[in-house]
Amino acid sequence: MHVAPATYGLVAALLTLSSPALAQYQPARPDLSQRAMPVPGLDRIGVDEHLGARVPLNLRFRDLEGRDVRLGDVVGTGRPTLLAFAYFRCTTICSMFLDSVERGLRDVPWTAGDQYDLVVVSIDPAEDVPRARRKRAELVARYGRDVGARGFRVLTGSQASIDALTRAAGYRYFYDERQDQYAHPAAAVFLMPDGRIARYLYGLDFQGFDMRLALLESSQGRSMRTTDHILQYCYAFDPNSSTYTAQAMRIMQLGGLVTMMIMGACFAYLRRRERGNARNAASQSTQTFEVGV
Repeated sequence: MHVAPATYGLVAALLTLSSPALAQYQPARPDLSQRAMPVPGLDRIGVDEHLGARVPLNLRFRDLEGRDVRLGDVVGTGRPTLLAFAYFRCTTICSMFLDSVERGLRDVPWTAGDQYDLVVVSIDPAEDVPRARRKRAELVARYGRDVGARGFRVLTGSQASIDALTRAAGYRYFYDERQDQYAHPAAAVFLMPDGRIARYLYGLDFQGFDMRLALLESSQGRSMRTTDHILQYCYAFDPNSSTYTAQAMRIMQLGGLVTMMIMGACFAYLRRRERGNARNAASQSTQTFEVGV
């Protein structure tokens, strides 16, 4: 059966939206009156979440100058990292995925290169540096902030390095020789400063709020403001929806704490005011007594 070049990526992305883990593709119960041929190879696409596992930092890739770089020099530099897999000659799903990542990051108060890093790794070992350089330039231009040399990193590499990294991240994809296309899921991997996997987000419409919380979770409390701590306390990741949802009990506890603090502040203010009035009354009484004498 002939499959259009973009079919694999599109179906994989839609499946990713509906099932975060995608450990095994489960087709819907067939309609016996109108049996449809399944798209071949979908059982080879997905993400097996390896939360807490460390990606191999000794792997070697190429930067945009064609130089050999160690992954540990790009990831695990003391900041959380958003790791994204794509390939740059793809003009459909990969472009939509990377555009969604960049769009979501625009709504994050943190700036790439300062509080976190974005690292895009091509899954195509034949990817050339000029194409990778153009993709980075597009992302940086739309991002609209100064990311310096480290904020947005784009790497290419050998098949061995790509396989080792995707295997460690649980990212499953394959190359279809007939279509000369890669079938792959749309997934963003968030790494802690030491290279351990903290969170996965999926889809083609990343929300800035979810990305902010994923980066906060990946930061391990480093460089977090009070408001960030409150957000992290009140929201938790829901694996069923692959988003962060409000925790009603924690919000109620925080609301109760804030109420108690306000009441305590009001009580302290009233006590100070009462004591001040008492001192003023005593002072006036003393002055009246002295005048009378």
